[in-house]
Amino acid sequence: MALTRNEIRKRLAAFAKEQQGASNERSQAQTFWLRFYECFGIRAESATIYEQSVKKLGGAQGFIDSFIPGKLIVEHKSKGKDLDAAFDQASEYFLSLKEEERPRYIITSDFARIRLYDLQAGVIEMPAGIAAQIQGHAPQGVREQHYIRRPLDLLRMWHVKIEAWILEQAGIKFVPVQAGLRAVS
Repeated sequence: MALTRNEIRKRLAAFAKEQQGASNERSQAQTFWLRFYECFGIRAESATIYEQSVKKLGGAQGFIDSFIPGKLIVEHKSKGKDLDAAFDQASEYFLSLKEEERPRYIITSDFARIRLYDLQAGVIEMPAGIAAQIQGHAPQGVREQHYIRRPLDLLRMWHVKIEAWILEQAGIKFVPVQAGLRAVS
């Protein structure tokens, strides 16, 4: 049964009211996402994998909070936590996945806020500090007091997106080469 837009909105309003007091990632995040997916008529048990184990770029073990292969990575934090850091964490998971498992979307949330990132969108919205770090700037001022040293592979992912968008806007046809070392003459 397909849900109407009004039914989805009604369910989301009830969900928001129900989840108002939620704040702890460890004890409440899975229920939060189960109820969120239900708003759209999605049976989470058949669509998502909770706490999917991933070997991160540096070799450490990580766990994707909610994962729908090929579609979505969710990185959830406790209320008030840094969603830019959550996005960086989800992006590292993205880079660690096999190509066919990489999703189009990343969602970050801290119960009070939900951010959706479309990794194929034309407009580039990136976490604070990424552009400065790509340019080689050191952290400055209050805005970057919790400076995050990001892996080069993560910075390269954003660099490629920015470059492709700029070239597209300029009307220049560009086919990026596969990342990695290569001999040049």
